[in-house]
Amino acid sequence: MRPFDKDLPDRYLDGELDPEEKTVFEERLLSEDHLRNYVEEVQALHASAASMEVFKAPGINLSRRVGLPWREMISGRVGPFLSGAALTACILIGIGLGRNVLDPKTVLTRTEPLKIVYYAPGARSVSVLGDFNGWSGEIPLKPRGEGGYWLAEIPVKPGEYRYILKIDGKERVGDPLADYVIDDDFGSKNSVVRIGL
Repeated sequence: MRPFDKDLPDRYLDGELDPEEKTVFEERLLSEDHLRNYVEEVQALHASAASMEVFKAPGINLSRRVGLPWREMISGRVGPFLSGAALTACILIGIGLGRNVLDPKTVLTRTEPLKIVYYAPGARSVSVLGDFNGWSGEIPLKPRGEGGYWLAEIPVKPGEYRYILKIDGKERVGDPLADYVIDDDFGSKNSVVRIGL
C-alpha cells in the first residue's frame, strides 16, 4: 500500500467516514487484498493492545487536616527549628524506605511480559537479543498476518533491559517503540525499555 493511502483506512477504523465514503471503502476492502490485510492488521493490534493488563497507581489520601500547620511551618512562621525537624524526619523516613526497597530480599520476583512489536514489511525474519537473556541467543518474533508486523512477548522480571532487533539475521536496528536508545560499547546503539518500574 502506498503511504498516502493510509489516511482513508485510518479514518475508516476511527469511524470518521460519512455513510457514502464508508460504503465505497468497504467495497474496496472486498476487492483489494493489501488494503484488507492492512485493516485486519491494525484491528488485530488494537485488540492486542486492549487485552494488555493495565496497572493503576495506588491511591494516595492527602488530607488537608494534619496535626501541624504545614503551610505555616513551610513559610517559617512556626519556627526554623520545627521546620528543620520536619525536614530531617522526612529525609530519615525516605532513607529507611529506600533501604527496604533496595534490600535484595524484597526485590520483586514476579515476571511481566516484555512486548515487542516491530513493523518490517518484506522481512523474512525478525529476532531480538538483549541482556534479558545474557545476549546469548536470538529470540524470533512471529509475523502477525501479512501486513508486515512482527510480535514477541518475553517474560522478564521488573527492570531495565537493553536489546537490539535483527532483520533477516543480518541488519541490526533499534526499536522505535523503546523507552530510549543508548550507545553500546561497540559503536552501535541499544534500545532500552523499562518493565514494571
